[in-house]
Amino acid sequence: MQYTGGAGVTRGDPRLKGRALEDLVEKWGQLKGYVTYRNLRVRGRSGALHEIDVLLDTNEGLIVVEVKNLSKKVDKETVIKTATVAQDIGARGAIVVSASGFTRDAERVAKALKVELLSLDSILEQVEIASIPGDAIFLEKAIDEKEAIKAASRLASRKLFFFKREKPVLEECIYHPLYYISARFMIGSEPRYRDVNLVASAVSGLPLVLRRGRIESSLDQLSGFSPDMLRLYSELAGKVVSKAEVVARIGESRWRRFYSMAKASGLIESRSRRPLIVEVKNVLPSMTELESLADMVLSRSSRAPSRGCGLEEPRVSPGSVGSFIEASLGGSVYKYVFLYAPFYRIRLVSRDSSYRIVWVTGWLDKPIPAVIPF
Repeated sequence: MQYTGGAGVTRGDPRLKGRALEDLVEKWGQLKGYVTYRNLRVRGRSGALHEIDVLLDTNEGLIVVEVKNLSKKVDKETVIKTATVAQDIGARGAIVVSASGFTRDAERVAKALKVELLSLDSILEQVEIASIPGDAIFLEKAIDEKEAIKAASRLASRKLFFFKREKPVLEECIYHPLYYISARFMIGSEPRYRDVNLVASAVSGLPLVLRRGRIESSLDQLSGFSPDMLRLYSELAGKVVSKAEVVARIGESRWRRFYSMAKASGLIESRSRRPLIVEVKNVLPSMTELESLADMVLSRSSRAPSRGCGLEEPRVSPGSVGSFIEASLGGSVYKYVFLYAPFYRIRLVSRDSSYRIVWVTGWLDKPIPAVIPF
């Protein structure tokens, strides 16, 4: 998996195309509270006209930023030129940003001329961390890469229950964004309520549960349902009903839409032809399943990320996750906590070079495999 950070820049491809690196540098400057200017032509005190990639206007003065998107390391000549331009226009400082690093001489000259050198990874990391909500909680890593590979090895397929068919290869550690959600559910027909804490992915928007010793996405078969279809499904789940009684209540058109969506998701099965009797399969998690991860995700909380893990950006807002939970499960969400949990992505490679991807938790002393849609 690749990490996305600012202006469509993707880490993992050092040869960024077009002006993507300049876009990233501009966002980095704005996150620091600076006023930014792009691709300026400024005449210096000497009378020479200089082209500047990014100019930062800070409270202490101007900073000239030279952005180099090259496949080779930046040399000392670039550093000297940037320092000269900054001095000529009266700037207080100079920065050179490189997508591919710097030569040893460039580093020596930069130190002597007081030019700051920044790499693509450094800029990306600062932008990613600055983009995290201020109240985000990180879960500390409890296992290292070797322990993660060992855990994934137990998932490898075997021949004759002994010889492993697959070899685990570590790809990355990633902080996956989650929502720790508190919701209130009505229990039974009487007005009795139960407060439940659950966890949902901020990428897929689906609740997560612990089943058969592994973390799974719950309700993934319902991810394409509209809110009204979700509510109808929650009413019919686990029941054998006739088309006639449902149509009498919701109308022919809504029934056709529901039947089509449920059939495509494998959630409905015909029991007879005429009159049409169907069974609506129940995939709704129990309250115990919903609560199964709540205690685990807050067992090792921190306010800062551990080193060596990238950040996955959230794609689904907490409001959207809450609406999905309320429509499908009938609960009333009243609290969200945004958190990042470390997972290890591991490739299980078979002898014919084919492979499959597995994930294991990184914040638990005893890692658990995860089969959730990242």
